[in-house]
Amino acid sequence: MKNPLKKITLIFFFIIILPVIIFSIYEFTSLSKNEEVVRNIYKNQLDAILYSINQYSDDIVNSWANKIDGQNFEDPDQDYLDDIQKVLNESRSMNWIAVSDTDGKRVQYFSNDTTNANAPEKKRYMSILDEKSGTIDKLINYQEGGFRKIEPIRSEIFPNQVILFFVMDKNSNPYSFCFMSITPEVFISSTLSPKIQNVSQEKFIISAYNMDNDSLIFSSNIVESDFASFDYRDLEDNTEQNVQKPDVQRRDFWLLPGYYLGISQIGTSLDQLVKQRSYTNLGLVLFIILILVLGIAFLYRNIKREIQLSQAKSEFVSNVSHEIRTPLSLIHMFAETLEMGRVKSEEKKNEYYDIIRKESERLSRIVNRILNFSQMEANKRKYEFTDLDVDELTKEVMDSYEFHLQNKGFLLETNYLNEKKHITGDKEAVAEAIINLIDNAMKYSAEKKHLIISLTADDKSVSVKVKDHGIGIDKSYHNDVFEQFFRVPTGNVHNAKGSGLGLSLVKHIMDAHDGQIKLDSAAGRGSTFTLIFPLKNTTK
Repeated sequence: MKNPLKKITLIFFFIIILPVIIFSIYEFTSLSKNEEVVRNIYKNQLDAILYSINQYSDDIVNSWANKIDGQNFEDPDQDYLDDIQKVLNESRSMNWIAVSDTDGKRVQYFSNDTTNANAPEKKRYMSILDEKSGTIDKLINYQEGGFRKIEPIRSEIFPNQVILFFVMDKNSNPYSFCFMSITPEVFISSTLSPKIQNVSQEKFIISAYNMDNDSLIFSSNIVESDFASFDYRDLEDNTEQNVQKPDVQRRDFWLLPGYYLGISQIGTSLDQLVKQRSYTNLGLVLFIILILVLGIAFLYRNIKREIQLSQAKSEFVSNVSHEIRTPLSLIHMFAETLEMGRVKSEEKKNEYYDIIRKESERLSRIVNRILNFSQMEANKRKYEFTDLDVDELTKEVMDSYEFHLQNKGFLLETNYLNEKKHITGDKEAVAEAIINLIDNAMKYSAEKKHLIISLTADDKSVSVKVKDHGIGIDKSYHNDVFEQFFRVPTGNVHNAKGSGLGLSLVKHIMDAHDGQIKLDSAAGRGSTFTLIFPLKNTTK
């Protein structure tokens, strides 16, 4: 592949652009999968919250069991009775505590009611032992294995109550059992409420429900100060006004069969939260892709510019070689002709001398342009600023160029100010800028060889315009023509040899004089270059 830019473009495509495209397609196609991953992450987080509440309720019940466990209820001492009473007093939800042997022959009841009016009848109590005989056997096996398990029971015999029972750690057989009766609604709204409020932290709504009728028992958006006087039954009448049922996630209570916990985000649903997170991630992906694309574009543009600059330099060497070869060939040919005495007439000799002189001047200008460019590149070009009359300087330049223009068949039209307009500038540099514009106008004039040199002035500046009727410059290249080595890549521009330095030198000179260069041109309509110099009293 001879064109290096095409090679670079293919490399960019296969190494950078194609992976970016594949990455973008993958991200867009996997958006739903990412949403599911995010949804599962949030669900796991919410599950962990609900787990902590269940664990807390388990810890509370175990703390009650620890105070009761290990005592000999057949011969209870005062400390044991005090421990039992403490358990009864710890929660408003506790109804009664019963301790019995395996057969239920010996049963002791404890409650805050000294008459034991709230204690179950022995017949009803014994029915639990019969009903849960299989469960009791399992609990005994657990106990023998060194693990105490608390089992919840809901029975029609004790409506609106949950019985928590466990095997007591007694060294002698038969085993003893402890039964604790609690009201679930009160246990949730009074005992568990501080934990739920603490976990929710005003970020979640955590609520408790009764499965039987799906009624609300408790919600974390109830003000904490109201808990002491809060009656859970009031919630059933005010569910719609006070709380909103969580529609995100639910988990059963471990120790409260028939009841469950629900959790949701405040202000947004889980689906909305997932979509918001997904859109945020998508936005970040698009932003990264945009940065990559901009970086690639910037890198590609610079590489393209360097390649074009390298090609322009190669073309510059070729064009300069041609420009130097032409005057050298003419000088050599006419000098040799004169040296061999082949020219007899004085008039012809003078003509040859004049040609040699002009070609030498032309060669000198080419060399000076290259030297000036070299100094400009190294930031070593120095200007000697003096007081200049632009009108007079332009006349001097045109007087030296008039014969050359006429010899090339150009019609020259000049419009001078005929008044003094002074600037602070380098005479040689300003003359070079004007000459470069004239050289360009001559070089790129096609069939209509007509140049117009005109000067205008106002209170702040004086302008020198060089107008031709040549091939013109397309508007898309107006900024590029002032770059080093740049030559318009389309049209008939390459029919004329050039170095691509002239206009960049002019731009450098104008910048050094705090001036401007403007271009008015279109393809096929000629070009007008205007040099604008600030007058002496307006210079910086």
